[in-house]
Amino acid sequence: MNKRKIAIYTSISIVGIAASYFVYTKIRNANEIKFIHKELDGAGGYGTIKDFAKVFEGTNYINGLKAKYPNLILLRNEYITEARTKLNKAISGIGTDTDTVKAVFRNLKDKVQIAQIADSYQRNYNTNLLDAIMDEYSFREGSSDANELLNIMKSKLDYRVSA
Repeated sequence: MNKRKIAIYTSISIVGIAASYFVYTKIRNANEIKFIHKELDGAGGYGTIKDFAKVFEGTNYINGLKAKYPNLILLRNEYITEARTKLNKAISGIGTDTDTVKAVFRNLKDKVQIAQIADSYQRNYNTNLLDAIMDEYSFREGSSDANELLNIMKSKLDYRVSA
């Protein structure tokens, strides 16, 4: 093998090692940000939407976690307002826009974000968000929409903290 080919192979190897280190570092940092806590799941979990009542308490749920984890990641107020408004429009009036309700929950990253929106909903509409959802015929316990929403909420992390 000539010196030029050796230099090229060496360069490719060094670039590959540097890229691997960069990817490892990014993944490690992402995992630090997404610290997962499964306290409730270990104690029986979420079997029904009503089991999420603690999360939908809003401020109490968030403050309890803030006390333990000062670096808790929270939503910006603009996003909370947007999500709250979408949910209210989807469940108010005649009929329920189940697709919008599920889409709002799909876009959330953790149960803290659900709690933030539930707190804002309570303060703005004087109604518990969980009760408002459960009062809708489409989300009656055991319905396919209720089961889908339950699975969406179950898939969320309990919370995230920044490193």
